[in-house]
Amino acid sequence: MISSPILTATLADADGETRNYTVQTDNRNIVHFDMNRARLNLPAQKDAPQLWVTYLVWHALSIAGHLPDNQTFEAFNGRCLDVFASDETGNRLSSEQIESRNATLFPTQPDHASGS
Repeated sequence: MISSPILTATLADADGETRNYTVQTDNRNIVHFDMNRARLNLPAQKDAPQLWVTYLVWHALSIAGHLPDNQTFEAFNGRCLDVFASDETGNRLSSEQIESRNATLFPTQPDHASGS
């Protein structure tokens, strides 16, 4: 599993425009999820991996100052059209690229390309 993935989020702005934001997640984001999971009644990472990466990217973008002050996860999720593993420049990683790094981002999900 990629424990601190580089993630890119596609967000819709108020005017309907979309913009991609790429951020390196780290331990702070993962711990924040773990500390708030029970309080917010969120499923475990393995049970909802897309929720997990969305939460990580929200927290990482918040810390980096790319979101409005105090934007809640719920408000962010309402604007978030996509989240994906990427390289530092925001290029989407393929399953093969993730695998070549000896990791999987969504360990409980099948590979969409092969259907396995």
